Amino acid sequence: AHLVLGRALIVLDRPDDALTAFEAARAAAPKDYRALNGLGIARDLIGDHGMAQALYRDGLALAPDSISLKSNLGLSLALAGDFEQAIDVLGAAAKDPAATARTRQNLALVYGLSGDTARAAAIGRLDLTEAQVTSNLKRYEVLRSLTDKAREGKFSTWPMVMALLRAKLDASRSSAAKAPEPQSDGNKAGERLEVSDALLRSLERPRR
Repeated sequence: AHLVLGRALIVLDRPDDALTAFEAARAAAPKDYRALNGLGIARDLIGDHGMAQALYRDGLALAPDSISLKSNLGLSLALAGDFEQAIDVLGAAAKDPAATARTRQNLALVYGLSGDTARAAAIGRLDLTEAQVTSNLKRYEVLRSLTDKAREGKFSTWPMVMALLRAKLDASRSSAAKAPEPQSDGNKAGERLEVSDALLRSLERPRR
């Protein structure tokens, strides 16, 4: 019940409240890595990337094969600006036999954010059409600009987080449109956190 509530609160753009729900889930089942995954996502959404990464790593100690935890760790590292380590983590995840198009396109996204458009395009083409790859490359350029401005302190990291979530969702939608994939660890019912339209709209809303 606490996991379900936590996921709902994430979708409703209430990461602070989600933390409480996921902490309760962890207290009830300390070895359930899904609670750690949820806590990590909530921490990322409030900008506490260091704590988020520690939570994902704690989860991986319990579930070392979890593609979801590996992907979220890689994306968290990217949000913190550590593209080199993010690429290492996501690159290893993309080579996993359980990797999906979503996993590979997360890697393409981080290559794009790092400025390596050639590799981003090459990985994009593994799952997407040429038109989709071109569209994503343009999006990565915009996201790079947001990343740079956030680092310079010109605005909070929240728009960058939401932009990254938007790109992640768009990549998975594009992948699904091209070729549906079988379920894997990162897509098991009860593990994946969907990004809702309401959450995406918060990208445009000023945040205190």
